Amino acid sequence: MGHSSPDFVASVSGQNAAKLQIQRLQSLWSGYGAINRVMWTENGQQKSCVIKEISPPQVPTTGHGRKLKSYQAETTFYRDFASRLNDCSIPRLLGSSNSGENIRLALSDLSPRFPLHLTTLNKEETQVALEWLASFHSTFWEDTSNYSSRGGDELRDDGLWGEGCYWHLATRPEEFESIGAEWKDLKDAATDIDRILQGERTEEDLRCRTIVHGDFKTENLVWSADRKQVAAYDFQYSGGGLGTKDIAYLFITGVAHELVADDGDLELLRFYYDALVNKLDGHGHVYTWEKCKEHYKYALLDYVRFMAGWGWWGNTKYAQARAREWLRRRASSTLEEEDRRDDDRLTHI
Repeated sequence: MGHSSPDFVASVSGQNAAKLQIQRLQSLWSGYGAINRVMWTENGQQKSCVIKEISPPQVPTTGHGRKLKSYQAETTFYRDFASRLNDCSIPRLLGSSNSGENIRLALSDLSPRFPLHLTTLNKEETQVALEWLASFHSTFWEDTSNYSSRGGDELRDDGLWGEGCYWHLATRPEEFESIGAEWKDLKDAATDIDRILQGERTEEDLRCRTIVHGDFKTENLVWSADRKQVAAYDFQYSGGGLGTKDIAYLFITGVAHELVADDGDLELLRFYYDALVNKLDGHGHVYTWEKCKEHYKYALLDYVRFMAGWGWWGNTKYAQARAREWLRRRASSTLEEEDRRDDDRLTHI
């Protein structure tokens, strides 16, 4: 940790800095700092917390401003939004400090209750994760402050992203330009898909927006020993959006391939939908199953658009097959609509 971190941790823990033990857990992306576990003994009991320390490199990397905003958004989420969650386990914010571009977050340590990290989820584990997302999304359902018409690459007035998730179209111009000819149809559709996800197509789409986690992958989940409970962390890209963006990302990056193949994705999506509707319990806009499936389709296409320009990972065979299927249907639907318009024009000649 930086030279002043022990004093910060001492103020949070109430312990003498000399009595603290520090364990490095991981480095942050692009050399922007580190995450450490700090341990001490208090009244004969072992105590601990986790320190996320953001200390940017002296030579800024690509997307420096956006990275800094992401840590500001995460601080805001823990400070101003986390208390609204009742059924979702996340770290508690114990303290924070901000000095220029340097940010420190002291968070409760999840490891005593959630000691496991899982890489690929089976069906039961996926359902536990989907229950978590249903609780999370229902908490912030139809929050009108979630909407942003500023392109999503800015923080909202409340401090979260206007458009959550790190692959949002407005933030990925280089990846967009790198999309090859084999995905030209997806590239051509990208702007329309983005407008739908932002709720700019219909009032109904807009009213289905919530706050998304924004990076809901297995690396950001920890599990109880019996694997029946899950907790999530890393809220750097939390912000407004359709909840299916979190679902598509999880299915592509963290779920066993056989679970999403052969319409298994829709079976799991239905599990999420039923859990969400149950938690909404009639409050807010009525969310239909057909609308949920439609939103999932566009969320998956949106993430495939990002991977087509950035690089492929996770369940790529499944994601590519689904994307091509839905793009074919979209093209067919567009042609049918054009034919209907032609027929209408001919009848008036």
